[in-house]
Parts: sequence; structure tokens; C-alpha cells
Amino acid sequence: MTTRAPERSTAVVRTLLATQFAFNVGFYGVVPFIAVRLHDGLAASGTAIAVTLAVRTFSQQGMFVVGGALADRYGARRVMVAGTVVRTIGYVALAMAGSVSWMIVAAVLTGIGGALFSPALESLLASKGRADDAEPQDSTGLRRTPTRDRLFALLAVCGEVGAVLGPVLGGVLLVHGFTTVALAGAALFAVVGVALYRVLPPGPPLRSPRSRPTGADATAVPASWRVALRDRRFLLFCLAYSSYLLSYNQLYVGLPVELDRVGAGPAALPGLFLLAAVLIIVAQLPIAALTRRLPTRWSLPVGFGLMVAGFVVVAVWAPHTPGEIALWPAITWVVLLTLGQMTVVPVAMDQVGRFAGNQPSGAWYGLLATAGGVAVLLGSFVVGPFLDHARQPVVGAGTAWWLMALFPALSAVVMAVLFRTGRADSTSRAVATSAPAPLLDPVSTPKRNGQP
Repeated sequence: MTTRAPERSTAVVRTLLATQFAFNVGFYGVVPFIAVRLHDGLAASGTAIAVTLAVRTFSQQGMFVVGGALADRYGARRVMVAGTVVRTIGYVALAMAGSVSWMIVAAVLTGIGGALFSPALESLLASKGRADDAEPQDSTGLRRTPTRDRLFALLAVCGEVGAVLGPVLGGVLLVHGFTTVALAGAALFAVVGVALYRVLPPGPPLRSPRSRPTGADATAVPASWRVALRDRRFLLFCLAYSSYLLSYNQLYVGLPVELDRVGAGPAALPGLFLLAAVLIIVAQLPIAALTRRLPTRWSLPVGFGLMVAGFVVVAVWAPHTPGEIALWPAITWVVLLTLGQMTVVPVAMDQVGRFAGNQPSGAWYGLLATAGGVAVLLGSFVVGPFLDHARQPVVGAGTAWWLMALFPALSAVVMAVLFRTGRADSTSRAVATSAPAPLLDPVSTPKRNGQP
């Protein structure tokens, strides 16, 4: 029995990592070409394109808290499969949409599908890792359970391999039209949904209204998000972390603007996305190993500082006429932003598990992503008007980039202050530990600090 449990857990981890790969193939094989479809096929304006992509991001990230709560209540497998179904429908709708309005509706569906899928995956993956090295060694001197931050680093690597292949496959299919691209993505997500249903362990049994749980079980999942919302330190953490997603979203919104400024156009986009993906594949695990040796009060501010540096590079050069190496500001920005992402994300994901403690963690991961979605939506309205002015090398072209640098700079300061006393907050974990027992299947329940 003790042998089967680790084997089952390993199989689940491998399935989740493979699923992340497949999901990113489907995402990056379709979503980057939505702008092409809107501009070339539907003659949409730049504002309409930006709004469509911002609403898609918000419908995904902004709904993560709902997806996380549903994962805690009904189990990861059910919610992940539901997410693949919704995203499949959304991709079919993208293929059939003949107007900007219908493209927005379809994009929202794809976002909701991701909102159901991703928090459930992250919560289930977190439950398969330990918080630190507290787990006793086995007879061979090894620890069977990997750390959470290593699992999330592996998740990032698998996702980026998919991010490399996605645009390539999407570009090949695009010669047959965007409809073919979207339908191929829909078929992929349908296959993933079937695979998840067959491989993942079942969640808690569904109860009829007459047999609803009472006592601690009845309040376990609602308590998880109530505790999260009462944890002011965690809410401040979410607010500070949200600038990461706003910064990363500029790869879809701001990078095309910078490429227009230097005369490279959208043809340079795939190469820069490939650069970012290769960097993550090569460097994510070493950087994750390095950040484990650093206190969180250093690793998170350093990561956000790298993002700031990337925006500053573009801001400084934006007013100037492009030189012989016109792409170097964009290349430098992509490299620094990606390095910042690799530094911040695994550490932050591990911290969410520490904040959650013994609580079902889906709601906590969902709340984190929801904050990011809100930041992207609001930030798009703040930065968007300045981006229009950044398409030409004129005085003031760097304003948008200076403004974007401000957000991660503030996050770096907040994270340094937030974690000045250590990696995790004992008060938050004490509150979480005293909450009712989780309603999740025990296999899917995160352990506090790696303890039973």
C-alpha cells in the first residue's frame, strides 16, 4: 500500500505535466492568431483587438477564484474536465465567428474554460509536493515527495515546450485559414478532456440536496475562501503579484507596438516568443534551484526588478530612431521579462501553498489569479492610450513603458516589506490550520509544511 501511493501520485504528476504541455500547444497555437483574424479577417481596429484580448484574459484570470472554489468543492478532475469542454466550445465558436462581437463572446468562453482548468491543476499539483525538506528520508536516504516549487518549475518547463510548438503548428495550419487553426485546437482540448477523465483520481462523491454534509464538512470549502479573504497579508501578496501578469500580458499588447516602432512588424513575433520559451526550457529549473537558496524577501524583489529593467530598456530607446540592430530593445526586454518570470512564479506558487496551510488551496490559487486578471483589465485602460503614441520614435514614446515599469517596481518594494521577517507568515498558517477539515479527497489535499 505504501508502494502504490507514491506510484499513483507520480502518475498523477506526470499526467498534469503532460496536460500543461498539451494545453499550451492548444493555447499558443490559436490565441496569438486571434489578433490576425480580427485585423486581417474582420478589419477590427487596434482598440477592438486590445479590448478583445483584455476581456479574454480577464474572463480567465478574473474567474480563477470561482474555478478554484469549484475545484475544492467538487474535486480537481471534474472541474478540469469541465474546463476542457468549455474551452473546446469556445474554440469552435472562434472558428465560426463572423464578427468582432462574436469573437469577443468566443474569446470569453475560452477564458472561462481556462479559469476552470488552471486553478484545479495547480491545486492538485500543489497537493503532490511538499513545502520544504521536512519530509523524512526513506530507507535509501531519499525523499520521495518533490518540493512544490520544483513541481511548479517543471510545470513551467512543460508549458513552455508547448509554447514553442504551439505557434509553429498554428502557423503551419494558418495557411489553411484561421478556422482550421481554431478547429484543430478544439480537437486537441477534446482529447485532453477524455484523457484527464480516464487518468485522474475521482474527486469527492457528489451529494444530493437531501444528503448534504453537515458540521465541519459543510463549511470546509466556504471556509477556505473566507479564510483567504480575511488574510490581509495574503491579499497584499495577491495585489503585489498581480503586476506580474500585467507585465507579462504586454507580450501580447505592447510587444507588437514596439515591433511596429522599429519597422519589424508582426513577422518578428514568433521568433521572440520562441526566444522566451527556449529560455524557460533551459533556465527554469536552475533558477528555481537558485531561488530555493535565497530568502523570499530577496528572490521576489529581484524577479520584479528584472521586469522593471526590461521596461526601462524599451522606455529609454523608444523616442530614438531604430539603429542597425533595431530589435535589440525588444530582445532585451523579452529576456529580462522572462528571467523575472522564472524567478517570481515558482516562488510565488509555493508561497500560496504556505498561506493556505491545511485549507483546500484551490480558492487561494484562484484568488491570486483573479487579482492578476483584474490588474490586466484595469491596467489595459491605463496604459493603452499611451501605447498608441509609442508606435513611432517620437518624444514621449517611452511614457507607456515608464508607466509599465512603475507597477513591478512597486511590487518589488511590497514583496521586500511583506517577507522581511521570513518565508511564510505563522499567523496565516495558524488561522488556516484551525479551520475545518477540507472536503477534498485526501489524495488531493495539500499538507502543511510536508507533514501528515
